[in-house]
Amino acid sequence: MKKKRIVILSLILAAVIACLVVGIVLIFVDIGGHSHRFGDWKVVRAASCMEAGLEERSCKCGESEKRRIQRLGHRFGEDNVCTVCSKRLIPTEQLGYSLSADGKSYTVSLGLAKDAEEIVIPLYKDGIKVTAVSGFEGANMKSVFLPDGLETVALHAFDGCKKLESCSMSITTKEIANFAFMGCEKLKEIEIPPTATIGQYAFRGCSSLTSLNIPETVTSVGYGAFADCTALNEVVLGGGIKELPASMFENCTSLVYFNFVKVTAVGANAFKGCKSLKELVFYKDLTTLGATSFQDCAALSKITYSGTKSEWKAVTDRAAPDWLANIDPVKGNFRVYCSDGVVNRYNIEIDVG
Repeated sequence: MKKKRIVILSLILAAVIACLVVGIVLIFVDIGGHSHRFGDWKVVRAASCMEAGLEERSCKCGESEKRRIQRLGHRFGEDNVCTVCSKRLIPTEQLGYSLSADGKSYTVSLGLAKDAEEIVIPLYKDGIKVTAVSGFEGANMKSVFLPDGLETVALHAFDGCKKLESCSMSITTKEIANFAFMGCEKLKEIEIPPTATIGQYAFRGCSSLTSLNIPETVTSVGYGAFADCTALNEVVLGGGIKELPASMFENCTSLVYFNFVKVTAVGANAFKGCKSLKELVFYKDLTTLGATSFQDCAALSKITYSGTKSEWKAVTDRAAPDWLANIDPVKGNFRVYCSDGVVNRYNIEIDVG
């Protein structure tokens, strides 16, 4: 009888211990590195005509994530007054206006407003819509207001405007053409419109630009679009960009980290001369690395890749033969952290334990 009681007590004790262990494990999983189960997005700050909004969602563990809400943009009528916030545009005097062949739209240029420090572009002139801006090359203004509703920033539109510090971009712009803002060395920030295509060298040499947010809906970026943006240190790349064009961030010497999101191909010289670049994050979508993609990236020390070691090797085997050759084998002796282990730059497995 006594033995039976001991057996029963032992079983009860074992069950209690098991419950405690399970509880501890569940607590650890719930608090530690578990897969977050986020709730619905909630608006923290509503978007307005000119200001982006913010929304947030949380996991029960306390972790949260935030994302930007696109600003609403103005709704200007023919009187150049916004029907939402009542902002009134007072256009800069003596601008030049070119009427389209069909008489239905204007392209605006600097005209005789060469001494203006602030340029305000209207959306309508005499009841006719202004759809494009062009011909401000080398102008001396410090700020530009492009009204929501404007469609095109034309070829060389603001090329060489060395004093330009701010540009209120239209969120409806469909095209930022080749060389549109090239050499605007004091331009500190730019809002990339959600429907825009970005042309070749569009922002090349914007050496005061520190951050860049490319929306998910942008799918086309031209050759060397942000080359020589030497102060650029933060880039948020939307998933709409599948292929990074050649020389896209060439000589962006302040860039330290880059997340490739859904990028499938990296063009030749895409990060050439990014001498501060230390860490890259690639995903299994990646198939192509171009010639000298990371030439002169001596600080590169870590690559994180979401696929396996064999999948990474397949990517590098398909890559242009010299994508790696121009990275210093000592200063650029990086490791690749794959889902099933770590390899060095030569795809030789490393024991990091």
